[in-house]
Amino acid sequence: MALRDALPAVPIPCRDTDEDVWLQLQPVLDRVYLEGGHDDLKYHEPLEPPLASGDFAWAASLIALRDSSA
Repeated sequence: MALRDALPAVPIPCRDTDEDVWLQLQPVLDRVYLEGGHDDLKYHEPLEPPLASGDFAWAASLIALRDSSA
């Protein structure tokens, strides 16, 4: 799974007589991030290990978008 890929849906098993319920993981993670108070993360410090150059540019654009909407 690549960094830019959305998280997949996963099946949640129910009773033997019921079909699995599919849990969409990306919206769950997005909501946890937005409501979880992650403002103290240091987004402008270098990562270890560093991102590949294409992923770095992608992440930087997301950070810039977040900063401009704050």
